[in-house]
Amino acid sequence: CARPVAQLAPGTLGAHRRPTRSRRIAMGMHFPSAALCAKLFCATLRSKAFATSISVALLSGSASAAMRYVDVNLEMDFVQYVIPKNVVFTVFVSFASLVAAFRTGNALSRYTDAAMYMFKLKSCWFDSGCTLMAFTRDSKAPRNDVNHFRQVFVRLLTLTCAICLEDLEGMHADGDGDAGNLLEVFGLDDFDDAVLDRLRLAKHKVECVFMMIEQCIVDAHVSGILATAPPLLSRVFAELGAGIQTYNEAKKLAAAPIPFPYIVITTSILMCEAVCMPIMMVVYSTGVASAFAYTFGGTFLLWYMNGVADALDNPFRRETHSLDAAMLQTDLCQQMMQLLDQAAIPSVRLGTSEEKGDSMMRTSSLCDLRKGGVRSLKSRDVSGSDSSPADSQVLGGRP
Repeated sequence: CARPVAQLAPGTLGAHRRPTRSRRIAMGMHFPSAALCAKLFCATLRSKAFATSISVALLSGSASAAMRYVDVNLEMDFVQYVIPKNVVFTVFVSFASLVAAFRTGNALSRYTDAAMYMFKLKSCWFDSGCTLMAFTRDSKAPRNDVNHFRQVFVRLLTLTCAICLEDLEGMHADGDGDAGNLLEVFGLDDFDDAVLDRLRLAKHKVECVFMMIEQCIVDAHVSGILATAPPLLSRVFAELGAGIQTYNEAKKLAAAPIPFPYIVITTSILMCEAVCMPIMMVVYSTGVASAFAYTFGGTFLLWYMNGVADALDNPFRRETHSLDAAMLQTDLCQQMMQLLDQAAIPSVRLGTSEEKGDSMMRTSSLCDLRKGGVRSLKSRDVSGSDSSPADSQVLGGRP
């Protein structure tokens, strides 16, 4: 389920596929529209948790309404012989609610940990790539060899991240590529057939690509492409090691589900609630409709809370509609493209200004930078006193 991204020549920032509206919303770029909200709502209605909860609630509510009609309207008065004490029912419902709340809290904790691991994983890959790109700037090797090393390294990084996310999602074991995320890999088709075959036959693909990355770095250091001192180069290995450690820490959320006995106990408690709630609502309700409504509402909420918690057992899976691994992988590909572009340009320099001294600081609006220009807002000296309006210019001599 990996899709290759077009090759990017060094020194050019290639065009990339624009994120979809749902991904832009996840990145905080737009508010959701009514159409998207309706789409997410329909996806919720199609979820397994909602279908199970609504089915059990309908059965429980219908049973409560039927017993209310038979017991009161037909005057059979049989509920008084099977109804438990009020204290017993109150304690049982409170206990069932606490169990569902604890299960939901555990699921939310797994979700937040999964989100933290995903972004930390991407940060480790980007940090190692950015550091290594900076180390290649002082290389005395031929530029073609340096550019080739850069291209290979960013491809291996995006491939590693994609395989990690796919393994966390668990789609490699299910064999159902259509149900997983469509993860983009930068320049996947550019590898030769021997590398692709080795990766395809590897049992542990993440470790296989990780070893390729470290071998690539060592070979580049031996050949002179990386002329950095070994103590400084060890920072790259440290970041790569932090990335593979983060992957293994995140794997406990995907490979270690909730214990099965705990699931059995939780389900048994909810089933007892679905049986006891209709009997109690026959007594406490004032009619057939109210008996159905109260029983349906209480049963549906408890079962749906437990169903959502079960869906978040592996937060990395796509059907949970929670974490967008495809958006994160696309963002990493864009960052790798930007690294290749910045690696071929000169270092940052300040513009010269004959009218300004080194003791002046300038503040400008970031909004003007987004619009394509920089406007000076206020000029201050180092001590904090305001300067004259004639000195309100930005660095570089441009007003």
